[in-house]
Amino acid sequence: MNGTVISGDIINSQKLSKDKLTEIINQLNEWFEFLAQSAQYQYYFFRGDGFQLYTPTSTSVFEVAIALRLIVRACGSDVRLSIAESP
Repeated sequence: MNGTVISGDIINSQKLSKDKLTEIINQLNEWFEFLAQSAQYQYYFFRGDGFQLYTPTSTSVFEVAIALRLIVRACGSDVRLSIAESP
């Protein structure tokens, strides 16, 4: 299965209030659900502040990564992302 994986974690999430962290995760979840319904994207959250998103092609990976960062920035925080090709 070729594609791209975006891994991310919310920066300084342990310093955020529980409500703020929940807001950020809910916003990300809404975006991930939209992507999953419109294409073959898969995602999951882990460790409370981390996530991975599988994109079926690498053509839109940078647009998706920028959108992820903008979503979190709009909530008043930031996210660290890494991008890798899936074998």
